[in-house]
Amino acid sequence: MRLTLKHQIILAPAAVLLLMALLLGFLQYTYWDLSRKRQEARNLGTVFVALAEAELATQRMHSLLMQLGGEPLVDVRCFGS
Repeated sequence: MRLTLKHQIILAPAAVLLLMALLLGFLQYTYWDLSRKRQEARNLGTVFVALAEAELATQRMHSLLMQLGGEPLVDVRCFGS
C-alpha cells in the first residue's frame, strides 16, 4: 500500500515533530532525575557536615570536662536558701 504524495507531505513533518516531542520529553525527564539526585547528594553532604560539627562539639565538651575534672565544682544547692 502506497501513500499518496499529499499524505507523504503531511506525514513527514508530523513524524519529525513527534520524534522531537519524544526527545524533549526524554531530556526533560533526564534533567529532572539528575536534579533530584543532585539534591539528594547535597542533602547527604549537609548531613555529613552536621555530624562532623556534632563530633567536634562533643570532643570540645569532653576536653573541657577533663580539664575541669580535677577542680572542685560549686554546689548550687547552697545558694538556694
